[in-house]
Amino acid sequence: GVFIAALVAIYLLAMLPGDSLPSVQLWDKLQHAAAFFVLAMLMGLAWPRTSLWRMQLPILCGFGVVIELSQAMVPYREASMADVMANASGLMLYSGAVFLGQALTGKRGAGRV
Repeated sequence: GVFIAALVAIYLLAMLPGDSLPSVQLWDKLQHAAAFFVLAMLMGLAWPRTSLWRMQLPILCGFGVVIELSQAMVPYREASMADVMANASGLMLYSGAVFLGQALTGKRGAGRV
């Protein structure tokens, strides 16, 4: 559903020529972190019984690497390890939010650790 649509949308946006992207007044790395935070949240809601650390984060980290490898193969984009790290920072922020939420409520819900 929504998670798969978000994956496709982020991949397609990442493959557009840089000057074709919508202009957002956020630092580029913050955009990466925010996008992957939202992807992690949507994945946790879509598959709440899958492990955050053993399944969700590795899949989304791999997706970030796939985006960068894809960008390396087109002449109008370039791959960036800094983008991979920014993506991972969004995933870590999400996992911290999940951990904090679980600690505060004593519940294990969407995106369980």
